[in-house]
Amino acid sequence: MPDLKERAAEREADSKERAAEREADSKDAGRRAWRVALALPAEVVVLFAGAAAILEWMRG
Repeated sequence: MPDLKERAAEREADSKERAAEREADSKDAGRRAWRVALALPAEVVVLFAGAAAILEWMRG
């Protein structure tokens, strides 16, 4: 009987640990998404500026 109680306690501890890891992973994913969302407009502006510079260069 003590083995069953120990196993149940281990499972509960593992379950809590996995839940904490999932929450931390979720927060990290949210942070990464915000970084991409903020960086993307800057990259688009740089691409348009580069395209404009190439067009001006081609015009001579």
